[in-house]
Amino acid sequence: TDTWEYTVTNANAAYLVVNCNTTLTTVSINKNITNFLALDNSRIIVDGKDLDETVEELRSTMPSDVPIGNILYGKTLVCCGDSITYGADMTGEELVTPTIESYQYSAYTKNWTRWTANEPAAYGYQIAERNKMKFYNGGVSGACVQGSGGTSTVPGFSVTDGEYTLLPDNIDYLTLFFGWNDTAFGSLGTINDTTNDSYYGAYNVVLPYLINKYPYTKIALIVPFGTDVGHRQAIRDLANKWGLACFDMYKEGTPLYWGKEPDIDVDSAIVTANRQKFWAQANSPHPNIHGHYQIGTMLEHFLRGI
Repeated sequence: TDTWEYTVTNANAAYLVVNCNTTLTTVSINKNITNFLALDNSRIIVDGKDLDETVEELRSTMPSDVPIGNILYGKTLVCCGDSITYGADMTGEELVTPTIESYQYSAYTKNWTRWTANEPAAYGYQIAERNKMKFYNGGVSGACVQGSGGTSTVPGFSVTDGEYTLLPDNIDYLTLFFGWNDTAFGSLGTINDTTNDSYYGAYNVVLPYLINKYPYTKIALIVPFGTDVGHRQAIRDLANKWGLACFDMYKEGTPLYWGKEPDIDVDSAIVTANRQKFWAQANSPHPNIHGHYQIGTMLEHFLRGI
């Protein structure tokens, strides 16, 4: 038996591919290698399995539970929120035929329907598509998190038997991104509120329910942009109260999207330029595809760490 030994050092790769242009029929590998593919034009056996397919075929048929160095791969992502999460005002090439299993929630019929065409390529879809995730877009245009006390005609996220009780059974990652409509239509309340008549209170209704129903789900609260300081601080307070992750684009050291807190001195010209390139329309909170990409790449990186 002929033996060859080759050591790879300082390599940062997901796979080791060995091309054997010989009559070799078996390959044994060091188990310290996490992912291994051995391929050539003849039959190569790795761990007793016949690998006579191409690299492309293997990648397309690889089960989602195979470790490939991507913690998001093949998981289920649910993004709940308002028109920003939905992807309102996206048009033309910003509407896509989904390449993944993707669903949309209706607050009026209270059900989920599968997208087949013209899906807004909003931040949640972009994250899910890059990582081959199952995706549920729970964004509802005009929605508040609070169920009563506001003047929006759209059913709030926290109403009795509302969206928060109708999420899919199996969720790996859940994000909640409300605030724009709550600022416009509702009341802020206090951290001790226990009814959904206020912003604080609505979260205090839905969060313990979600934590209990989904004990192993990664739940992240998103600090809303474009709202007042009180609603942004409320999300930080609520994340601390309930021990949840908090995605905060307003803090120091994060790339600029909409703005920063008043004590962070950002050049106003940069703020104006950012809004012009990331907004779907002038003076609109709705991102265009570039804005969703800016939000989505930051959020995707955040989700990998929680």
